[in-house]
Amino acid sequence: VVKAEFTKLKLSGRIVLPDHIEVVQVKWCELDENSILIFDKKHGDVTIENTPVRVTLPGFHTIQTGKEFNSCLEFIKNKNTGQKQLILKDIKVEETVNVDPIIEEITFSSVEVFPGSCVIFSRASKHLNVSRSVGLFDLGPYMGIRQYFGSGIKVEISSIYNSAHSLSKI
Repeated sequence: VVKAEFTKLKLSGRIVLPDHIEVVQVKWCELDENSILIFDKKHGDVTIENTPVRVTLPGFHTIQTGKEFNSCLEFIKNKNTGQKQLILKDIKVEETVNVDPIIEEITFSSVEVFPGSCVIFSRASKHLNVSRSVGLFDLGPYMGIRQYFGSGIKVEISSIYNSAHSLSKI
């Protein structure tokens, strides 16, 4: 078995998926509030849609997917390049997170970072897009600042390829 798909199920407890599963999809499931899904670096693609649950992902601590209709978490690995992409939509970040350098492309939309917490990005991230998100984001590797975002702020940062000085386009 290399793919696990959970649709419209009731799940509970601490759920750790075996390392050999490459693709995980969780859609429209119900989990009790103490449940948690745990993934490690070996999983290739993880998609969680419309399922409120606490999740532990590589490169993050624990995040909470939203209860709204459009909640989405995608952790995608390009099979050819090995590049990892993280897309978070309608997600709550409950503690300070250091984004792992393995994640090269990041998109945050309607993400809430809890007070006292911060999302710290890595210089290794080649593309960053943050919109309609609230909370503290450390943009140090790109702009040398920590910035509190209100819901109206949008930032897009892309590395300039073949740059001798690790420059970014902001």
